[in-house]
Amino acid sequence: MVTTLLPVIEHLQSYVWRRHLAAAAGRILPAPPGELTAATMTVGFADIVGYAGVARHADAQSLAALLEIFEEDTSEAVVSNHGQVVKMVGDEVLFVTDRPTDAAEIALRLTRPDRDGKGLPALRVGMATGRVLTRFGDVYGPVVNLAARLTSLARPGTALVDAELAAALRPGGRYRLQHRRPAAVRGYHHLRSWALRPRE
Repeated sequence: MVTTLLPVIEHLQSYVWRRHLAAAAGRILPAPPGELTAATMTVGFADIVGYAGVARHADAQSLAALLEIFEEDTSEAVVSNHGQVVKMVGDEVLFVTDRPTDAAEIALRLTRPDRDGKGLPALRVGMATGRVLTRFGDVYGPVVNLAARLTSLARPGTALVDAELAAALRPGGRYRLQHRRPAAVRGYHHLRSWALRPRE
């Protein structure tokens, strides 16, 4: 089994990181080193549901296996849909895309209901669209904070989007966008959000 799987895994990893490197280079190289640049993009976060409880009770080997599966799964989902992984922070991944529809496809891939049957952890996703500052491949600004807050509000196995991204995804009727009751979170007293689902 090892002999069969290793070449496949190596090829997949190589593909994912080549795409990631190409996307990162495309963003970093046109600007002078260290200079802040601004661009309109969609920012998304995805994190593992119930990670704190798992981390308290799992042994080191099980926890490492969970994080490895999470990193491989999210990286492949992001890169195969023309996105860029900005960074991994423990149980959370930060990604960006240039096109709203690419972000939607990433979110739907990461929140599919059949994940448990495939041995993949349940995730929740939050995404927002707007002007973002970039420097050395990292992203900054209110849009990043908004995406993080939406992630904290998302239910397990769901993706929430802000008003800007919801408006960008409505044309064409490709996605279902269900408005949710405004919520109060840190920095936002009346945060509006929409649950993103595929059109059935």
